[in-house]
Amino acid sequence: MTGIKHDQGKPPFELIDPWALEGLARVLAFGAEKYSPDNWRAGLDWRRVIGSMERHLAAIKRGEDIDPESRLPHVDHVGCNWMFLSNFMKLPAYQPHDDRWKPTASSAPEPERETRDAIVLPAGAREWLANGERSVASETIFQHLTGIPINRDRISHPRDAADFRRCQLLLEQVPEFYDRLREMEGLSTAWSRLVNSWSYLEDLLVREAPDWRDQRGIAPALNECLAEMVGP
Repeated sequence: MTGIKHDQGKPPFELIDPWALEGLARVLAFGAEKYSPDNWRAGLDWRRVIGSMERHLAAIKRGEDIDPESRLPHVDHVGCNWMFLSNFMKLPAYQPHDDRWKPTASSAPEPERETRDAIVLPAGAREWLANGERSVASETIFQHLTGIPINRDRISHPRDAADFRRCQLLLEQVPEFYDRLREMEGLSTAWSRLVNSWSYLEDLLVREAPDWRDQRGIAPALNECLAEMVGP
């Protein structure tokens, strides 16, 4: 005899992969230990969640599987951020945390608007133009890879850890630029040296200042290395 269960039209939770759920749970456990259980339910600015998700995606795209801080897979961190954002977007209580940039009729015209409109930019690149942390060096990367004139003919290089950090933030926000970083080699001898050592410089930054995204920590070895590569 077989019982009857009317569950047509209900979410088929049995289709959810248990290994993916376990990975999500491990990231949540790491967050609970670092902050507190259910800390995220107090609300987070949406752009911070999106930025975190994109940073982990950028790491995956460049071939890195494990997050150096948590020692857990980047893909599970992506899933965790997705869960946060899915919850925030569906519940009215979290709408005040929606800090995404949205165009309005009264928005001031952007500089070089015609040039920008003529070029199809990745979403992350448009967000960086509107709200990203900038330096002349990161603007040099943006200008060279898009053709959009920000600093005209001025070429700059990351000369210290703070400058390198802003370049790295741009590359994480726009993973497509990271994939094209080698195109910077032809810009100058210094850029050629930087591009060929970029992975090493990234490792230095993470080792010396694990919380570099939050502008915490110092990186003297990175500063010294950049000074040698770029020169006075």
